[in-house]
Amino acid sequence: MTVRYIFNTSGNYVAFVQGGHLFDSKSKWIGFIEDGDDVYSAEDGAYMGTLSADDRLLVNTEVQGHRRLRPLRPLRPLRPLQPLRRLRMSRLPRGYRDYFEVEVSRPTSKLLESLASLVSSGHVPPEAAAELLANIGNRTFSEMLSTDNILDSQLRTPSGVFLGSVNRNTFDSDSLVNPFGQYGSRYSAESIFNQYSQYGSPYGAESPYNKFSTTPPMFVKNGATLGYLTVNQYLTPRLGPDEFVSWLGKS
Repeated sequence: MTVRYIFNTSGNYVAFVQGGHLFDSKSKWIGFIEDGDDVYSAEDGAYMGTLSADDRLLVNTEVQGHRRLRPLRPLRPLRPLQPLRRLRMSRLPRGYRDYFEVEVSRPTSKLLESLASLVSSGHVPPEAAAELLANIGNRTFSEMLSTDNILDSQLRTPSGVFLGSVNRNTFDSDSLVNPFGQYGSRYSAESIFNQYSQYGSPYGAESPYNKFSTTPPMFVKNGATLGYLTVNQYLTPRLGPDEFVSWLGKS
């Protein structure tokens, strides 16, 4: 049976279409297709969006969605071979959004905001601000992320790639503490614990171990960004990966 791969705007593979139904990348049924390319939710029949020619699921935010009667649950298909990642796609026209594109706002630093305000008001000269920024990497000066609120959050890259759940359930397939899971294994290509993967290498652009990266993983909870997971001390608020592993209790 023919498989159509679905991607998000960042170019990540997120779902596939088979037999008139939409499944996520793990073959979970999430929607059904009617009226050509319109997709409706497998949960309640609500309109999810329309499949575009470039294989995205787009939502017209200016149109009221409608519902359809949900069909019988299809058999769970075999997981297809994962396609190659695509280049980032073009921006959407006004009034449309990508159903699968995670819109993650970067955390703001109160320290940097305050410094910018002082410079703009003339209370701190630019040269003094530059010297202050040069010292921001000092551990005593940089804002450290508290671990109080990161439990049950998700680890995601700024482009929206899911890198695991922050919990202590070793039986959860998505958990970072599951040594046999996709995100907790030291051998998985999607794991931050694999030093040879793009997410665990000291040279990966989205790796928490790259001290020069400006796009490391972030903790996201209930749609809010809590902070960075990174060794880059110029990004705040942040939590170092060694401190995170120690707190999580992962051996």
